[in-house]
Amino acid sequence: LEDRYRNDFDGGKTPEETLDLLITALKAGDAENASRYWVLREQKKEQAFLEEILKERGSFDQSLDFFIRIKEKGTKWCNEKGNGCIFEYIYTEVATTTYKIRGSNDTIVVPAGEKTTESASFKINEYTNVWKIDQ
Repeated sequence: LEDRYRNDFDGGKTPEETLDLLITALKAGDAENASRYWVLREQKKEQAFLEEILKERGSFDQSLDFFIRIKEKGTKWCNEKGNGCIFEYIYTEVATTTYKIRGSNDTIVVPAGEKTTESASFKINEYTNVWKIDQ
């Protein structure tokens, strides 16, 4: 596993650069390339999830909107060591919205007027100094 981390150069020099790379891959409709920006342990699962989204919806528009929103409207928080960051976007639902829970067939309903948080966490691959999506 350590060898895989030492040879993992897919990602940016900053969390923002990794987000840009991911957004570019999603715009191209490339689930395999997009999944490379997650930490190694999540890549296969994320690729399968993205392929399922593409099959169900025909595009990555919803995922694109999510990542663009957290990058452009979110607040970035980093830990003291500087090796982990979170982008967090808090907003108020305009309309009642149903969200599918990842990895299950369950859904959650968020009523209009409720505060909602969208977030993604990033950590640095300390062997190659590229930023990866952790969650």
